[in-house]
Amino acid sequence: MYDEQIRKLIEQFRAKFLELSSEEIQRLIEETKAEALAEARAIIKEQMLEAILEQSARMQLRQAPQPTQTTQPTPPPRKPEPTQRPPFETPRVTLVSRPETPSKPPSSKPEPAAVEAAEQNGTEVDGARKILREIENLRQQLSANEEWLTRGGSVADEHAGE
Repeated sequence: MYDEQIRKLIEQFRAKFLELSSEEIQRLIEETKAEALAEARAIIKEQMLEAILEQSARMQLRQAPQPTQTTQPTPPPRKPEPTQRPPFETPRVTLVSRPETPSKPPSSKPEPAAVEAAEQNGTEVDGARKILREIENLRQQLSANEEWLTRGGSVADEHAGE
């Protein structure tokens, strides 16, 4: 039943497509490009927001008073990206200001907690650099896709080079 409906819709589309003028076809192409670019931007925005929130959470954990234990829980592994993404929803973010903490006078010997914090900070800096590289790679991919779309690329063009 469902397959029959799809088949009828495809036949109707083909019949109407042959009747379309080149201006109408060009308008449809432009609309499709705009939708694809908007979706790509939304995905990148979502990923950038996720990276910012993760970094903020790490910074808040680092700033929070630490219990006597020196082990910290490891973050859960990232889920693989699904092939079909759900519609983008903008999450609500509440910014919380943290109270000012009085600074301690510098000591001549570094405390073990300070050494551990410096090592953790180095790890976080490496993680931030990795996130920035990933964001830059996504931007380059988006630029390449936009360029390909502006050239009027199609699936047939892509397979012709192979």
